[in-house]
Amino acid sequence: MTKASSVPTHDRLAHLVDFLTSPIVASLYDFHPNDLGTSGFRPPAEWEDWWDWAGADYQDADDKATEPWLCILNYYDFCRSSEEGPGQLCSDASEATLPVSVRCLVEQACSLAVSREFGRTIYPDEGKTYYAEGANTKTHHNPDDALPGMSPKKAHEVIRMSQFVGDLLAGNASLSSIQHVVDVGAGQAYLSRMLRDRHGLHVLALDYSDVQTQGAAKRDAPKRQRASRSNGPTKQRSPVHGRDRKEPETTGSTEDVPDSPASRGSLTYVTAKIDPETLLDSTHGWIDRQLAAANASSPSGCSPSTAQREPSPAPVLFVALHACGSLTPDILRAFAAALKAEPPSHSPPGPVLAEAAWTPAAAAVVGCCYNMLRPEDVPLSAAMRTARPRFTLSPGHLQIAAQVPAGWARTPETLRGARVALRKVVWRALIQDTLAAGQPAADARIEAGGRSSLEAKSAAAFAGKVGRGEALNSVEGDAGVLPEGGGEGRRFRRLGRLNDAAYADWETFTQRVQAKLGLPPLSSPPDRRQERRVEVFHVLRCVVGPVVESLLMLDRAAWVEEKLESTGLGVQLVNIFDQASGSGRNVAIVIQPQGDHGETNQ
Repeated sequence: MTKASSVPTHDRLAHLVDFLTSPIVASLYDFHPNDLGTSGFRPPAEWEDWWDWAGADYQDADDKATEPWLCILNYYDFCRSSEEGPGQLCSDASEATLPVSVRCLVEQACSLAVSREFGRTIYPDEGKTYYAEGANTKTHHNPDDALPGMSPKKAHEVIRMSQFVGDLLAGNASLSSIQHVVDVGAGQAYLSRMLRDRHGLHVLALDYSDVQTQGAAKRDAPKRQRASRSNGPTKQRSPVHGRDRKEPETTGSTEDVPDSPASRGSLTYVTAKIDPETLLDSTHGWIDRQLAAANASSPSGCSPSTAQREPSPAPVLFVALHACGSLTPDILRAFAAALKAEPPSHSPPGPVLAEAAWTPAAAAVVGCCYNMLRPEDVPLSAAMRTARPRFTLSPGHLQIAAQVPAGWARTPETLRGARVALRKVVWRALIQDTLAAGQPAADARIEAGGRSSLEAKSAAAFAGKVGRGEALNSVEGDAGVLPEGGGEGRRFRRLGRLNDAAYADWETFTQRVQAKLGLPPLSSPPDRRQERRVEVFHVLRCVVGPVVESLLMLDRAAWVEEKLESTGLGVQLVNIFDQASGSGRNVAIVIQPQGDHGETNQ
């Protein structure tokens, strides 16, 4: 179902907050799945109807089609796909038995979550087609989306991001002169190399990890060797600027300065701790060296030719493919600071930016890892910060925001994966009483303190998972890394992660737990009624996840719009990846001159 909406941003945010603060939704985030596994747990009053429904005796307990959690998921998919919108009665008898509270929650979640349809805008107007007629909108189904060393998901993201940059620069006359791109959090520089090779752009690949930077440079080494042996560079047609460009070449160092920067692409690898200040410093230094090389390539005493001359100041495009946590707002802070020639907020005291040889002209930033956001980065916009009563997202909200339940039942394979991932959450919860037994403080497997300390440590573990590029769109993200604790001041054994084979059946699972932690034999089999209740609880939380992410994205867009006031630039949120490819975080924050761009109103 494609939504089209022109509701004011302030009202859109207010509707999302009203839903998230409603008693039944708020209560879902007052607890963790592990809390439900304790023998003394008592559900809040808001859960009464679904708690009884999930724990009821079923005639055929082995019939997977009647599993309560799957009934919820099926109704969620029905509401999302219904042309008439949520609220229509599903013809499936099993979904017709859903409690009223569950039905209403699912319908509201589907109605409020922003559209994630590939090629559609989310902000400022939802549901518009971003791409002009005839634009390249190949999705993950394209067999050409296969690149060495990359998963199909990663290849889809890199190819689509590269195509998006080409469309962005070609579709806006004000951006046609851009020749320099800063790829922030470049990692292995897959995107950086494609921007250089396919579009002839000069790219600064900036990453905090020297291991990543060196790995990226190593991957580029064969291309440099081939270029050095070549009799001469090959020409290719630039899809961005519509003129001939020579095949980009590199040197053996991490700084690749070509003979003629205005007419040939290049790639520079830099390692730095990335914050607004260092991002600006790195860009300053890189542009200065690029322009110096351009001057040095001209005959003595002559200025560069008209074809090679850089615009002054040089326009720069910032891109980021899954900028983790607070890196996304930091990129946007740096962009706004350079645009207005003022120090970025949160930066240490220092001189105002000197007159620069470059200016930020556009940006395309895809964020991720909401659970790694600094507290001051949630919320960001004045609309959210001044709202009364003020709503604050908890660590639980930020964890669940990455869930994409729309993809769980997409294929039989994804549904099997969802079952295993859900089982990891539920079975871990069902042994909570066993793991909650007190242990000596010296035992490294014991976590002391309340939920907040556990959530902080789990966030660090999750950051490592995300930073390695592992999938975010399954239920599993909630299994091994979310807090394993319940009440304040208690001690908990931590199970940690087990491989999928450990969850083949309950007996195998309990044996693995017993062997890993040195426990006495665990009870078997589990209480099936309690198991179903934990399943429903977790799935309801995940159904709310896209609403939480909608709030985060709209808050960011409103904040950027505030930052760009009176600059002539505008902000959009665009679905540039297909979530069916596995790209859960598929929305780019796009900054470009207002007016002439690819968006069409359909």
